[in-house]
Amino acid sequence: MIATSTVKFARELDPNDVQHLKSDMTRSRVRLEIQIETKVKIVNGEDEESKSRDQK
Repeated sequence: MIATSTVKFARELDPNDVQHLKSDMTRSRVRLEIQIETKVKIVNGEDEESKSRDQK
């Protein structure tokens, strides 16, 4: 039901609006991926501060 209504909604939008919506969703996804990668690095102790301390 959700997929059907989403497709129907996308068909009703202007093509320019659809492009903006896609770019907004891509931007949000990239931001989320960066946050997840950063959290994983911190949890694993791979942040930049610990690397620079280890090198000294």
